[in-house]
Parts: sequence; C-alpha cells; structure tokens
Amino acid sequence: FPEARLVFILREPAARLLAGFRSARDWDRNIAEGVSFLDFVRVIAEGADPLPVFPADRTRAIYATDAKKVGLYDEIIRHYLEHFAPEQMHILFLDDLKRDHARSLAAIAHHIGVDPARLPEAPLTVENQGVEVGNRKLFAFARTALALARDWYRPANHRFADLLADQFPDVVQPSWLSEDKT
Repeated sequence: FPEARLVFILREPAARLLAGFRSARDWDRNIAEGVSFLDFVRVIAEGADPLPVFPADRTRAIYATDAKKVGLYDEIIRHYLEHFAPEQMHILFLDDLKRDHARSLAAIAHHIGVDPARLPEAPLTVENQGVEVGNRKLFAFARTALALARDWYRPANHRFADLLADQFPDVVQPSWLSEDKT
C-alpha cells in the first residue's frame, strides 16, 4: 500500500490503561465487582493471575494481558514500520490534539492530502476530561496505581522516544516519554 497514509493519535499509556479499565468495568462489565484499578494494574504490571479480576472465564482474562500491550507504542509502531515508510505515518499525541485541535487537524489533513483550508471551523468539545479533572476523589485513589503503571511503561516509553528520534525526528515528544530517562 504505497499510497496509504496512517494517523496515530496516542495517549499517555498509564492514562489510557485507566480509561480502558473504567470502560471495561463500567460499560463492558468485564471486570469483577469490587476490583480496584490498583488490583487491575498489579495483574498487568506484575503478571499476577488475572482470574480474580476476570472471574467469568479465562478468555476474558486475556484482556488483562492485551490491555498492557496497547500502551507499548514502541512495539506497535515498529510493527507498522515493517510495512510502511515513516513518511506514510503521522504521529500525534492526544494532549496536543486537545491543546490545539485546529493545528492538529490541519496537520492530519495535510498528511492525508486534504487542503487544511477546506476543513470546517468547529470547536473541539471534550466529553471525557479524564479522571483527574472529572473526579478528584477517584484520581487520588488511583494515584498509586497510575504510578505503578507509569513505572511499568517507562522502559517502553524510553524505547519509543528513541524510535521517534530516529524515525520521526520532526515529532515533538511529550514529557511522559522522557521522564526519568537515564
């Protein structure tokens, strides 16, 4: 597919994991009642037995192992680089989209061959502002779990930062990619 144009909009992996947990718990009902985000992260980060989190059956427990992989952007983008040239790929971070959606959408339009001037002007409405903004009590409760998840993702984030610097040098990296990089 030499003419294909790919767009990746990436969220900080621990925040994405929290959003996935909340969705699985509240909407999909895939997580056992009473399981906290910290319990969920321990299953992810420590490789604990997923059955207490997903008691219905083992097939649902697979979500626990897949959930952590979704935030391993270095592996995901490397896989795409096996099939597509970096010029075919546009990498954007969710925080940049939320901060300056007009500029972000114009960059995406340019990447896919659409004149950005033809885009309609429309305000960005943020429906899900995240747990930190929407529910400070829950965020305080989830802070330990988020820290554990961030520790688990840190090596992958550093590999992804190196991959971006090598293959996508024009991409401005968010701070979470370089946190505590040694």
